[in-house]
Amino acid sequence: MIKMQLLMVDESKRLGCGSQGVDEIKDHPWFNGVDWDALLDCRVEPPLEICTRLENALRFEHTSDSPQVLNSQQEDTANTLWLDGW
Repeated sequence: MIKMQLLMVDESKRLGCGSQGVDEIKDHPWFNGVDWDALLDCRVEPPLEICTRLENALRFEHTSDSPQVLNSQQEDTANTLWLDGW
């Protein structure tokens, strides 16, 4: 089993915080096949399911003419229904 260490509380054990820096993350087997240059240039398409969930959430929650922004600090669970099942 590949152990992903991006979320380690102890920074000394966290992937990307070692002597190789971000290259530790880029070289990790879990990220094999990632085109880092395309990602940097915003040429990577997001997964269709994420786009669909976001589009649906924004369409049904739009209540005014002002732009809607997803706020990660908001306590209202109605704004996170598009995340259900993940």
